[in-house]
Amino acid sequence: MLEFAAEAYNGEEKTACPEIKGSDRQINLNKQVRYLLLCYPLRYNYEKFCTLEGSMFEYFQPTLQAPSLDRISIEQLVQDGIRGLIIDLDNTMTPWNDVEVGPRVAEWFMKLKVAEIQACVVSNNKERQRVAVVAERLGIPFVFRATKPRGRAFRAGMNLLGTGQEDTAVIGDQLFTDILGGNRLGLYTILVTPINDREFIGTRFMRQMEKVLVWMMKHFASAKPFSPKIH
Repeated sequence: MLEFAAEAYNGEEKTACPEIKGSDRQINLNKQVRYLLLCYPLRYNYEKFCTLEGSMFEYFQPTLQAPSLDRISIEQLVQDGIRGLIIDLDNTMTPWNDVEVGPRVAEWFMKLKVAEIQACVVSNNKERQRVAVVAERLGIPFVFRATKPRGRAFRAGMNLLGTGQEDTAVIGDQLFTDILGGNRLGLYTILVTPINDREFIGTRFMRQMEKVLVWMMKHFASAKPFSPKIH
């Protein structure tokens, strides 16, 4: 489950909960969160907790996984009835805090237009100008200060696209914002590997949380089919 995420965060298969690194203050906070995520439920029949219908793990299971945005099959999106894409900005479309769109990504967006699939940027970034620059270069609308994973962020994207729950997909590199938010609304979700390791400090903290979550999903969640993986 979540193979790309596991490869990116753990490097190799581990049987123990991954170590969390950071400052003493951050380590203490991480330990508290890890306790809430892992140790606390174990006090109450954890096996039953994990297999409950609507278990929390289901919200973090993407529909598809891909190594990068440009490797997502447009043909498959068309086949699956997708007409609109809500796409994250940092480390999904561009490197973090950058406005440069790679040539392969730019070409992928051109193919989207040929396939008549609409796209918009939905980013938690607070800098309107930077989000606008990237969106305007690609000729697509955008939402900044989106507050993902809140539902209103994704509804704003669907309003821009004129699409609904059944024909909208969410693409992003974070489980706790893009995948969680999209799944809560019942949308088609695609997890991509981050472009690089340079990230906002808050995102780096959430990556530590993702390590714990991925470990829990691999070792405690009820058996489910793996998300299809695009190579």
